[in-house]
Amino acid sequence: MRSLAACFLASCLFLALVASAELSSPTVSVANQSEADWTWPSENFRSVLDHTFALEKGDSVLVSYRSYESLQVGDSEYFSSISERPGKSNANLTAHVRIPEGKPIGGQLLAFHHDSPEGSATEAEKYLKFKDWELSEEQCPVLRTVVQKLAKVRFEFTWPDKIFVDPTVHEFHFASYSTSADFSIVDSEHPLVQWALDTRQAIQACGAANHPSNKPVGSSKK
Repeated sequence: MRSLAACFLASCLFLALVASAELSSPTVSVANQSEADWTWPSENFRSVLDHTFALEKGDSVLVSYRSYESLQVGDSEYFSSISERPGKSNANLTAHVRIPEGKPIGGQLLAFHHDSPEGSATEAEKYLKFKDWELSEEQCPVLRTVVQKLAKVRFEFTWPDKIFVDPTVHEFHFASYSTSADFSIVDSEHPLVQWALDTRQAIQACGAANHPSNKPVGSSKK
């Protein structure tokens, strides 16, 4: 399992260069909301995202993933991770899933700022609502399959021949015993993004909503 990250390191620098331009999202302008309304949420979105949807990077984490809209509207943010549970030789995988409850983070920040225009981003985080789930490999045997599929993902890189406008951002963290890697992808057709989307469906099919997490809402483990 822990050899997963090594196969991705050669591509990390390339992906970082491709993705760096999109990581600074523009100020949002949305129908029925003025540009001024969205200025504060837009300025604080990234820091709030990093606090509440942080990519898990603990010693046991094999892979963690999150996605979010660069314009902070539209589809809700999504986070998941797959980890190894120490002390177990078989069926030792566990998945953690987090999504906003109701509105996406951007919409919740907008609502908070409307009600508390003098409030800080730190205060806003206390009012954000999320749903958290955890599943063991016993509850979701497909976790073993998706990890095996991840090890077989093949990368073929060329300089991008298309422009991505306001894309969905897909961010990953991989870890092995000796190294780790972090990078972003904005191409929804990339094989790794397709793996992440397929994994999301597989975990949902396991009945993730029936296994609420005991993790405190408003925090992600490291």
